[in-house]
Amino acid sequence: MIQPIAQPESDFYWENLKKEKIFIQRSKNTKKFQFFPREISIHNPNEKLEWVEVSGEAELYTFSIVYVAPHKNFIDHVPYITALVKLKEGVIIPTNIINVEPKPENLVIGMKLSPVFVHKNNQPTLLKFQPKK
Repeated sequence: MIQPIAQPESDFYWENLKKEKIFIQRSKNTKKFQFFPREISIHNPNEKLEWVEVSGEAELYTFSIVYVAPHKNFIDHVPYITALVKLKEGVIIPTNIINVEPKPENLVIGMKLSPVFVHKNNQPTLLKFQPKK
């Protein structure tokens, strides 16, 4: 399976997902959040960044159901739901929606989602989401 590549600016994010904790970056002065992890603030390159733990409360921003595998490593996974979810803090994260039948009638833009931490041997923990129960 295709996996994320370790990079110094995102290692803290991935290490905490292993512990089932979600940390995202925030500008120290403006308190604006950003995702994906970077070395500099997207809001002001002169600002320092800090890591802040967030709950993972999210809503479905948009989605697509994938019926044709984009790569041979995904053949056994179709159909699946790829999505953008908006965290309570305002950042939008690319992910997958799991634990729901991949049919359009099961998904509603704005529906509440909760995080799921997917652990696999010797691979980074992935952050996915499921409908909130």
